[in-house]
Amino acid sequence: MSWSSLLKRHFWIYAASLLCGTGNMVEHIVGAEHITILEEAALVKTSEKNKLIVHDVIRAKGRSMSKFSRITNVQSLREATEDQLKQMKGVWLAEDESELEIEARHLISMRFSLRVLGLGKRIRFPRTLRVMIATVQSESESGNLQASKPRETQSNSSLEELTDLQKVKSLQQLPDGLHYLTALKTLILDEWDKLEELSDEVCQMSSLRKLSIRDGHSLRNLPNMFGLLSCLEELNLTNCKALCVLPDSFGELKSLKDLNLGECSELNELPSNFGELSSLEVLNLESCWKLEGLPPSFGKLSKLKKLSLQSENLKEFPSNFGELGSLVEFRCNYCGELKQLPETFGQLRSLTILDLTGCIKLKSLPSTLGKLSCLKDLSLLACHRLEALPSNIVELQSLELLDLRHCRSLKWCPPFPRGQDFTIRLPEHLTDSRSNLVYFPTAVEMKVQIVIGREIDPTTL
Repeated sequence: MSWSSLLKRHFWIYAASLLCGTGNMVEHIVGAEHITILEEAALVKTSEKNKLIVHDVIRAKGRSMSKFSRITNVQSLREATEDQLKQMKGVWLAEDESELEIEARHLISMRFSLRVLGLGKRIRFPRTLRVMIATVQSESESGNLQASKPRETQSNSSLEELTDLQKVKSLQQLPDGLHYLTALKTLILDEWDKLEELSDEVCQMSSLRKLSIRDGHSLRNLPNMFGLLSCLEELNLTNCKALCVLPDSFGELKSLKDLNLGECSELNELPSNFGELSSLEVLNLESCWKLEGLPPSFGKLSKLKKLSLQSENLKEFPSNFGELGSLVEFRCNYCGELKQLPETFGQLRSLTILDLTGCIKLKSLPSTLGKLSCLKDLSLLACHRLEALPSNIVELQSLELLDLRHCRSLKWCPPFPRGQDFTIRLPEHLTDSRSNLVYFPTAVEMKVQIVIGREIDPTTL
């Protein structure tokens, strides 16, 4: 982003710091990347208590702008003139008053300038949003949009973000007309635990980049047309407990980078075209206990960097799993039915973290494990049936931690080269006598820190 563009953000950082105080909340409003740039220029900094402190330059920039560029209470909104409303960019209403309403005239005036709308727990959100939708819908259908105003012609509303709506828990469905909010980029519906389904209109929000329905306990399914959200980059469906299947069009989300399906405990399968998510970088499938497997197309996720997985029913991975060439972190925890990993696993040359904690039926590791040249952290904690490690594990030159605690059946460990420096955490049954191992050099010979239950000094062994 250019400095000229960043200067325009100065006011927002100043306003956000006054409004929210904490650094994390300010980052949510103005973007973490912009905070980083200004930190490097010594224009903002974060205190020990995570409070954002802004430089006088930014403060002066904020004060020089109209106080009506952002609104934080209904009273100020009511006092704003027509011209001031037309320049309004942000509205965050967090007052704890009863029966607060945003009047229709406010929404009509702000429809082409407003970027962010954050509503407090007492705001009448359903009526507010319906009024806004009705406003842009009426003007669009009546043909009042003037050709001399290209900005208005391209979009019936300038609203880009609907957020801070998690206190609204009474709606079972969104109001009609959402597709008229054509500029909307962020829609946060966290904790809407009575929302049962999304309408097809959501799929027509062509600019949408982030959609979060975290803790949507009643959400049963997504629209069949969900794949039309071609700009969607981040989708958070954490703890949508009733969601059991994703639509067939899901693989058409070509821009999707971050997908969180954690704690979707009823989800039992992924669509066959899941591997078509060509931009996917982060995938969370933790606590998806009923997930039975990954589709054969899964290996086509060439940009996937981080994968977290927990399932009681998953027994194996597709043979092309090793084609995930960008995978850096793989956590497969408590997959109680998993017995083996595919031999193609050794092709994961970018992998640095492999966590197989709690895979109690895993009996062996692939013979290609030694080819994971970047692997630093290997956790086999509580792999109860694991009897031996592959001999080529000693070729893992980048290895820093090997956790073997609670590997009750482990009988053999290959001899590591002298001089290799890393930490081994041993299972308890190998603590009293190392005679159970065919060969295990002394800590002094290996420069290995042997840990038994807790960190100890290797020179005391």
